Amino acid sequence: MMLNLKMNQKIILSIALLFSLFCSMATTFSFENDVTDGVSIAVSVFICLAIVVVFSAVILETLESICNP
Repeated sequence: MMLNLKMNQKIILSIALLFSLFCSMATTFSFENDVTDGVSIAVSVFICLAIVVVFSAVILETLESICNP
């Protein structure tokens, strides 16, 4: 099942991105330094964009596998 292998890689990547987002937000809330806040917020924005791209790819692959059996 090639679909399962591709989906597993994207799901693992999604979990890693969500964990990174959690760590970045925890850094933002725990430290009161302007520099770390700016960096953490910028990293959070890029991680959110990556999560949107990965989830949209997963949804498109799922729809493609349903429509083209």
